Amino acid sequence: MPEQTCGFVFAASGAGFSDLAAQAAHSLRATHPGAQIDLFTDQTDVSDPFDRVVALEQSGRRPKFESLSRSRFDRTIYLDVDVFVLADISDVFGILDRFDIAAAHDQHLNNGHCAQFWRMPMPAAFPHLNSGVIATKRGPVTDKLFRDCDQAYRDSELGIDQPIFRELVYLSEARLAVLPAQYNTMNLQLVEAYDHDQPAPRVMHMSLLHRHLNTDLPRVSTPRQAAGPQMWAQIQRLLQADRALGGTPGFRVTRLCDRGVTGQLRRFWLNLSTDFVRRRR
Repeated sequence: MPEQTCGFVFAASGAGFSDLAAQAAHSLRATHPGAQIDLFTDQTDVSDPFDRVVALEQSGRRPKFESLSRSRFDRTIYLDVDVFVLADISDVFGILDRFDIAAAHDQHLNNGHCAQFWRMPMPAAFPHLNSGVIATKRGPVTDKLFRDCDQAYRDSELGIDQPIFRELVYLSEARLAVLPAQYNTMNLQLVEAYDHDQPAPRVMHMSLLHRHLNTDLPRVSTPRQAAGPQMWAQIQRLLQADRALGGTPGFRVTRLCDRGVTGQLRRFWLNLSTDFVRRRR
């Protein structure tokens, strides 16, 4: 078989979101030197740091499915614009040897939008896939899937794409791989409980990155600002300990929730409770 092309794709409508795409792409470029990165947009004055800027055929909210259906690559990783890429995620291309599409579960599965269905009820055991990080390979099945997603979203009044994506993937013949949470980390509060036994976040996906576009809040332009200094330092420690990223074997990381006086008291109480239960047995 000829060597397949691999690349990353962003999609954005409007100047503000296209500017965010450039910010996200800079973080991707820093962690993936030499990667091919394309932007689909309705803006004409965006270039850096993209290899190609492609005009959207239809401008509007959530143009991700158009970008996925029109990607020039044989294997594509699509990323939302409100992300920072912290580490190498190119291994995701490799799982497309066996699967047609890959995405991570949404990490807020009990909130309102994850309770919404599109045309039919769906089993909770097949939950929403967050569409902020999607990997796919070109083929008849995926080409049809993303064309159908694009058209269905444009015709729908839902305002969100996850219920449509969930149902169409469920009904599709596409082979689905579910990515672990570190490839689409949306809830940093969970990371407070990570130590050296948990993998480091590879992608931070945070809605606060675009809140400045419709509020008076200041723009968040670095991952340290997004995470806060304490969490950012913890992420650096987790990256250093992550074996899959070439981290230092045996490097120890203490959970943030165990730090400080309150953390020590919490650990003491948990250990005391566990010891009491053992003695009762």
